[in-house]
Amino acid sequence: QQQAEIENDEGEEDIDTVKSNIIAMQTMLKDALNKLNDTGSDRNGKKAVETLCLTVWSRGVEALDSPDENDEEDNDTLNELAIDAQRCLGGAELVYLSRDINIDSVRKSKVIFESLSDVDPDNANVRAGLGTSLLILGAMKEDASFLKLAVYHLKTASSLCQKGQVEEDQPQAIFQSDPSAMSAAILHNLALANIALGDDVSPVSLLLRSGAIRREDSNRPANLFWNCHHDALLAIEEQAVLMGAKSTTRRQKKKTKSKIPFLSDRFGRKASA
Repeated sequence: QQQAEIENDEGEEDIDTVKSNIIAMQTMLKDALNKLNDTGSDRNGKKAVETLCLTVWSRGVEALDSPDENDEEDNDTLNELAIDAQRCLGGAELVYLSRDINIDSVRKSKVIFESLSDVDPDNANVRAGLGTSLLILGAMKEDASFLKLAVYHLKTASSLCQKGQVEEDQPQAIFQSDPSAMSAAILHNLALANIALGDDVSPVSLLLRSGAIRREDSNRPANLFWNCHHDALLAIEEQAVLMGAKSTTRRQKKKTKSKIPFLSDRFGRKASA
């Protein structure tokens, strides 16, 4: 009986240790998100966020390596925290971009959000982060294939926002996003992707809708863990407009050439006459 009591006490201590670890991980992740929202293009801030998120990730993975030692609820929480740490890491690569866009950071963000979209395809934040990273790569590298993928994922994120697939006002959710702020940012980035592809029509309505949402909620904070800050967005906008102008010019030249008959055809008709 004494041995059974000792084993029971040890089991309770293990449970207390797991729950304490979970609380510490939640605190670290919230601290990382606060840093993302409160700072701009600060390298020291980014390093602090990465350190916090990687610590949460490693602790979560380590605890999940021994699932039998935890109860089912704790395993679910640990798994969610490990995934949330990855979401935060992917967002940090975009939030801390400056006007001088670091393409390597954008590529890292794309890889992280791609993996997360496989795990949680109906998460609006993840789709928005993936679409935004693809937008930046497409605009800065002038790669239409990235931009077309960006349009797809941003449209999906917008649709998920409209369906209410956003962590809002949920005490248990680490990521609590304002659906209005999300919708406005997603529509804005979607408009930029279309502009870069040379679309002169759909971006107008998208930007008008985005502006209307922002005016309605002008008194509410609009920080999003997956979106760039103002200076980086300006650089992306400029590049998108430039790429779109090039695309429009190419189309116009192609139309002009198609209207001019080939000389060989004209001479051929004269010879046969």
